[in-house]
Amino acid sequence: MKRVLTTTLFLLNLLFAQGASAQTSDILNTVEYALTDSVKSLKIHYSAHNGANVKEFLRGRELINSVLKGIIDEGFTPIQPTLDIGITPVKMPEGLSVLKDGKLFVSITIDEDTLERVLLDYFRFDTVTEDGILFFLHNSSNTEEFHLGKDLVLAVIAKIKESGFVMDVTNLEVGISPVTMSGEHIIEKDGRLLVSTEVNLDNLERTLLKYFVWPN
Repeated sequence: MKRVLTTTLFLLNLLFAQGASAQTSDILNTVEYALTDSVKSLKIHYSAHNGANVKEFLRGRELINSVLKGIIDEGFTPIQPTLDIGITPVKMPEGLSVLKDGKLFVSITIDEDTLERVLLDYFRFDTVTEDGILFFLHNSSNTEEFHLGKDLVLAVIAKIKESGFVMDVTNLEVGISPVTMSGEHIIEKDGRLLVSTEVNLDNLERTLLKYFVWPN
C-alpha cells in the first residue's frame, strides 16, 4: 500500500508540474515520462497511452506486476532483463494487447488469463530435469496448462523408468500445448516433442518409449 501511495504522489506531482490548467488525460496522452518498477529480477518501464488517467495507469500497472510476479514464482525466467509496456484504458483496434516497435501495449480491460498468456512470450522455463529434459511453452499455454502437461510427461517417464528402461538420449526438448496441433495430441518435429495437455496417456507412453532402451 505504501508503495502504491508513493507512486501515486509521484505521478500527481508530475501532473501538477505540467500546469494546473492541463487535463490529466491530455498530459498522459502527450507527455512522455517514465516509471520503472522491479518485479524480482525484471525491470518494467511503464508509460501511459490513449489518454489513461492516473487511476487507470496505476490499475494497469498493478495488474501487470501481479501477473508478472505470478509467472516468476512459477519458475519462469525472463528472456530479457527489461520490458517496455504502455498502458491504455480502452481496447485498441488491434486487440487487448498490441506489440508495436518492440513495445507492448496493454489495455486495462484485459483479463488475467489472457494477460498471462501474452506476458509468457517474454519468459522461458530453464529448469532441466535430471534426465536432461527441457520443457518449453507452445501455442500460448498458460502456467497452469504448462505444469499440467509437464507433470503428465514426467509421470509417464517415471513409470517407464520403474519398468527398467533407461533413456537413450542425453537431452530432449518437450513443448507443452493447451490445444491439439493440426488435430494431433503428439507431434515429433525438428528433434523436439510437442505434447497436448489432453494427450492420451497410453499414446504418450508409446511415443516416449522411443527415447528409451532396455539395458543389456
